[in-house]
Amino acid sequence: MTEEDLYALYQLHLVDVRIVEIKQIAAGFDPTKALRTQAETLKAQTEKAKAQLDSLRGDSKDLELRFKTLFDRLNKQMETMMGGKVTNPREIEALERDIEDHRERAEKVEQSRVAVTDQIPAAEQKFNELNDKFLAKKREYTIAYQQAMKDREKMQAEYKELVAKHGPLAEKVPAGLLTQYDAIRHKYNGIGMGVIRDGNVCGACNTIIPVKTLGAVREGKLATCESCHRILFHLLPLA
Repeated sequence: MTEEDLYALYQLHLVDVRIVEIKQIAAGFDPTKALRTQAETLKAQTEKAKAQLDSLRGDSKDLELRFKTLFDRLNKQMETMMGGKVTNPREIEALERDIEDHRERAEKVEQSRVAVTDQIPAAEQKFNELNDKFLAKKREYTIAYQQAMKDREKMQAEYKELVAKHGPLAEKVPAGLLTQYDAIRHKYNGIGMGVIRDGNVCGACNTIIPVKTLGAVREGKLATCESCHRILFHLLPLA
């Protein structure tokens, strides 16, 4: 095995590292999650505010109809009272009680209608404010989603390019070395090589490499990290 062989393996390693990175990114790829959650929350709040507004409007209309019905009955009773057709004292007394009862009921209904109607402007304002926020957040989410789909397409295109490069790069690595590398890679999360950094640190597991192992690497020998068992490689000559 030569340093050229290790360098060829290193080139393959770079492709494999990026493939692993893309797979990890793709597995949790949901950049619009926060915006989607915010939009869904605002939508629920807006729908609730709309339901409350519709309920107030409906109650106001129902009370208005009830008041009109009571008021019409009251007018008929007043017409009967004033028409002179009822002359029996008991009937007059009963009619007066009915008139008073309808008047009281009509007043209570009108008071309720006014109380409900007075709440409508605030309910309308709340709904409009929430609806505006929801629509703005929805637009923001739509823009972010479109960008996310573009990013996903770029990532997929890059992944295809890397997969296409993998085969030709693997052919440049000696069969025995490639077999060892693949065995390590499949066992340790897709990464089979550790690039030495800071002079004596394994770039894969951040473990300090023993002097003896560094000496083997310095001599161009195949060496693995004692901690993560990945094949070691250095870009610059070791001091």
